[in-house]
Amino acid sequence: MTKINKELLDFKGSPKIILESLQIFQKHPKQWEKIQQELIQMAIKKEIKAIPRVIISAYITPMLRNLKLIYGEGTDIKITNDGTQCIEAFLKNSEEGYKKRLAYQTIKIDEENIRLIPYLMRHHNKIENSVSLNDLKDELFSIGVPNAKKPTPVGSWIQLLTFVELVFMYNKKFYVRESQYETMLKGENKPKKSDIEKAFKNAANVLKSPNTSYVSIPEFRDQVCEELRISSFTFYNILKNNPYSIGKTRLMFATPIKKTPGGIIIGNKYYYFISVYP
Repeated sequence: MTKINKELLDFKGSPKIILESLQIFQKHPKQWEKIQQELIQMAIKKEIKAIPRVIISAYITPMLRNLKLIYGEGTDIKITNDGTQCIEAFLKNSEEGYKKRLAYQTIKIDEENIRLIPYLMRHHNKIENSVSLNDLKDELFSIGVPNAKKPTPVGSWIQLLTFVELVFMYNKKFYVRESQYETMLKGENKPKKSDIEKAFKNAANVLKSPNTSYVSIPEFRDQVCEELRISSFTFYNILKNNPYSIGKTRLMFATPIKKTPGGIIIGNKYYYFISVYP
């Protein structure tokens, strides 16, 4: 296996702070004291546990710089074109649009760094070969990523990739899907309702068990997204907009014993299982 011999970028901060931080920089150009004040208030509100003066220098600005969303120092910090596009994507298409644009930015940054996403696509590209965080650290260290076993670099990347839905979690392990990566780079298909109905039936047939007609939504999502070449965002929108049926095909949902990532909220209920009836 080819040795990488390159350090992984370390984001440290939570991806949940990115958009609001950019909005603060945009709202107060060159007003550094005002920017600092609002960034600290925002971070405390989001329960980032750090000394206030450290929040900006160790968490917020390094993360935004690593993603090439800001440039400059102190009062001269400015938002890059990519940062502006992330804000505009949110204004135009809400959280979904923002996350898609941030996913695209993350892919570009990864291409310039150690190409973690292509590595995951080669080795951990489905639920069956998903990987735990500790095992991924060991793998990356073994191929020459010197800071892979440090506390935050790998975890911060996985947190970011999960946030923008380039990485998916199943039973506390992680994997990527090639179709999701491609839709973030090139855009996605706009399938007809008849194609969606067919894909739902196909996924149900592939995943069906003799013991139950219900399958987990993450497994069902992966099958449907691969067939239709759509993103997970579009898949969940299809379910939210058609909670009872697709064409003549009926949909039934079931709740999990405990909340597990990958399900969907419809109404006020969280569902993790789906059943398809022709």
